[in-house]
Amino acid sequence: MLFALDESNARVRATPNARATCPVCEAEVIAKTGEVNTWHWAHRSMSDCDSWHEGETPWHLHWKNLFVGELEIEKVITRGGKKHRADLVAKNGTVVEFQYSSISPSEIREREQFYGDMTWVVYCNSWNLARRYRTGNTGQKYVTFVWKHARRSFDYCTKQVFLDLGLGNMLEVKKFHSTKYGWGYERTRKWFIEAVKS
Repeated sequence: MLFALDESNARVRATPNARATCPVCEAEVIAKTGEVNTWHWAHRSMSDCDSWHEGETPWHLHWKNLFVGELEIEKVITRGGKKHRADLVAKNGTVVEFQYSSISPSEIREREQFYGDMTWVVYCNSWNLARRYRTGNTGQKYVTFVWKHARRSFDYCTKQVFLDLGLGNMLEVKKFHSTKYGWGYERTRKWFIEAVKS
């Protein structure tokens, strides 16, 4: 996680020898401040208190760093006695979850029900996606795609999904057909960032 709480309950970033606690479980966390990875916090026990937690990849940390100081990152949300750490909360209140690895359909349903208004950003290298550009009856351009090695569980998403294709490109998925096929609109990462900030 990028942020933890210091002794005055202020959100702080990891720095060498800093001390802090987890904003969800209040357990002590360790500042990871090496030379290779983005500085971050980790639970001392090596297990995370949020059952939806997955390891923070450089991809996750890069996305979160794009919004530091502008939007709520790693916001703790409490509903029905449960606490979860949302990756990002957009200006309009929509939760944005950055998903690098596969997750089960049941976890997708749990997250969507818990967060309500949310958007998924899913890691998908562009080489893993064959695209064909088309024009609809109204003249609007769209893309049909085949997702090779698709993460089949994302067919269960009922909320908006964006595929991060890398190199500043994204695909706003409008419909998945039988898991690996679908259609949507090409967007730039810049377009997405501005949409989240507005």
